[in-house]
Amino acid sequence: MDSYRERVGLCLFTKALLKFHQYPEGARTAAEEHMVEAAEYTRDIKNKARIHFTISPEHQDKFRELFTKVKDYYENWLNVSFEISYSFQKPSTDTIAVDENNQPVRNQEGNLLFRPGGHGALLENLNELDADLIFIKNIDNIVPDRLKITTYDNKKLLGGYLLSMKEIISGFLFKIKDHQANFQELCEMCMFAKEKLFLDIPPDFQSYEVNDLGSLLFDLLNRPIRVCGMVKNDGEPGGGPFWVLEEDNRISLQIVEGSQINMKDNGQKTMLEASTHFNPVDLVCCIKDFEGNRFDLKEFLNENTGFISLKSERGKNTESTGIAGALERSNGQMDYCFHRSPLNNI
Repeated sequence: MDSYRERVGLCLFTKALLKFHQYPEGARTAAEEHMVEAAEYTRDIKNKARIHFTISPEHQDKFRELFTKVKDYYENWLNVSFEISYSFQKPSTDTIAVDENNQPVRNQEGNLLFRPGGHGALLENLNELDADLIFIKNIDNIVPDRLKITTYDNKKLLGGYLLSMKEIISGFLFKIKDHQANFQELCEMCMFAKEKLFLDIPPDFQSYEVNDLGSLLFDLLNRPIRVCGMVKNDGEPGGGPFWVLEEDNRISLQIVEGSQINMKDNGQKTMLEASTHFNPVDLVCCIKDFEGNRFDLKEFLNENTGFISLKSERGKNTESTGIAGALERSNGQMDYCFHRSPLNNI
């Protein structure tokens, strides 16, 4: 298989540049399918659709070559103007690879081998984007045209639900900041945070003073919002929604990767096997606060969370740590909403 891959040159390509689907007018790469999708649910009132790819530096020229070739075709066909940008995963987020004896691994040149730090490492790339609404998905989470209507509907539901939550939360935050919320209103905000965002509200919140309760809510609600699509678990890989008990005994709703779960613990193993849904990296987020200022997302990275991934290097197994993609912060988490999505959306 390896000799075949080298013969056809697939080892030099990224998934984005491989042809995924065949149509009467020709085959489309994964990157082109994302252009078709973006034209449907991300175009603005000026018919501009913005797409950002995180890529490896060695693939940048190939990306530019592809878009130079096809951009005009898709803009004319879809009646849209594309703004396409790229970024590279920061080398500073790479982690060292070790062998099965936990000893550092070296590459063919004799240098220490480093691996990309996982989805969580892309937080810094996301932090540099300036947008009100950001849809995030894996490059290969694409479907052919005959199934795209389900994808479009689902993306609009995710985005619409986030905007509705954002409007409500922003209204709360403005009232709290201006000291216009009375005790009854603050209690109603607490119930919203508990029932809609599943935040861990202290059970004795009704005994708080008005100012203390307002401060508590302001800290809980003034955070990035993320709506995650969850699909039925039919044995596919991916992180799933779980309640997590934090070190300070708070309970939070998070996406947990299978590699973060202790499979030697029968209780944890049973919960994982009984899980009904998983997240295939299908989400939309808002990274600006109620006043339109961008959050510093690095504040939301919990450095105490991570996972170990297994890779192969010249036929030998290696391990490296990854940064969890849940993007919690040490004293709390992003505000979460989970949404059940159809399986044929991906």
